[in-house]
Amino acid sequence: MGEDATEGNMARYGRALLEHLPDETTNLLVELCSGALQPKPVSAIDTEFVDSPLPPWFLLRPRAPSPPPPTPPPSPRQFFAHFVAHSKQFVQFLERVAEKRWGQSVNSLGVVSINPPNRSLAELESEVSEQAAVWNTLLELYLTSADEKTKAIGVLRSGGDTITGSHDPKLPFDNMHALILCSTFQFTDGLMLLWEQMGMYEDVLRFWMERALDPSIIPSPSNLDLELESKKSSQRVLIHLAQYGPAHPHLYELVLRFLTSTSELLHRHSADITKILDVIEREKIMPPLGVVQILARNGVASVGLVKAWLMTRINESRTEVESDRKLIESYRTETKAKLQEIAELSDPEHPRVFHVTRCATCGSALDLPTIHFMCKHSYHQKCLPDQDIECPICARHHSVIKEIRRTNERLADAHGVFTSSVAENGFEAVASAFGRGILSRRLDEDNSGISVVV
Repeated sequence: MGEDATEGNMARYGRALLEHLPDETTNLLVELCSGALQPKPVSAIDTEFVDSPLPPWFLLRPRAPSPPPPTPPPSPRQFFAHFVAHSKQFVQFLERVAEKRWGQSVNSLGVVSINPPNRSLAELESEVSEQAAVWNTLLELYLTSADEKTKAIGVLRSGGDTITGSHDPKLPFDNMHALILCSTFQFTDGLMLLWEQMGMYEDVLRFWMERALDPSIIPSPSNLDLELESKKSSQRVLIHLAQYGPAHPHLYELVLRFLTSTSELLHRHSADITKILDVIEREKIMPPLGVVQILARNGVASVGLVKAWLMTRINESRTEVESDRKLIESYRTETKAKLQEIAELSDPEHPRVFHVTRCATCGSALDLPTIHFMCKHSYHQKCLPDQDIECPICARHHSVIKEIRRTNERLADAHGVFTSSVAENGFEAVASAFGRGILSRRLDEDNSGISVVV
């Protein structure tokens, strides 16, 4: 009986056969769906043992034609309904089909192995959907059995990379379908794995937050110690925050709100709140005012809880303000000195007297002809490049300032950069733009030098 006839008969009589011959019928279905009943390709004729009067040129033809494209075996999904009352045989059927047809398996320790016997067949679009159907069903069967939870973890772990850096072979199951299954069967370990793989770290924290606030929702015996379970759940929140927080800083604000939501949590994790506040301050996650608003939203947290933290932040702000004041004063003093120097250089009634006796380049005594610059540097005329009207020593410093001015002028035309910076911190961006002269009237640069030749 060929493959087509077997497929038709098993679709019609498979359920009845499973009732009377479960193991034999399962084996036959495995062979049918794994391609064992497909006709073998005709091998090349070995001409060495053929006594034929055919001419030699005929025997030199290719001994085997090119292999035809792979033909998928019958779909295993059409036989799923036959196993309604035979869950043990159903698991065996799915596992053996996945292994023989696509080389995919998971052992009792949860270790996944993938070694497809025919990679071109396994990569067909129709086969991908078949694989997903098989592993979705297998996952559901594993979750219904208390002895198969390790295999379920292995399948779920293969769905993607987790926060722990797992890189197991990938099994083609549907993540959303698996998430619904784990939620239905209250499989916590599976939920954690899937949420991590899907980047839903906030859902992980909220899951444990709900259990910490209301331990009665935990499925367990009636003699459950609710206070102990609440402590365990709140501790899991902090454990996961340590895992996800460095890459997702917004989670610290979420956990801070949680720990200050009830007086019990506040008393239990007062030291942890201090650590979270330190991280928030160090990473600049929230301004101090935002922290105060979170703590003041209810009557649970008091000012005394964060008194030391607030005093530290206030002292730091005062120190920063004082440092800025000193810096501003130094800029004012320097500006005043520069303006005084400019006034002296521009005053025709008070000529400048040069007392320099040595060349700033070679260090030798000055002799005629000598060039004196208003910056009080003097040179032999032979020590200066031809037609150089700018002091070489001061030119290096001036070139940096000129480049800064040119950069600021280019930024003045980069409206997109300015708009994005204003969106993040408007006051700081505008103040910085004024300070760098981006918003000021553009002045023509004076490239003329002032020198005196003696």
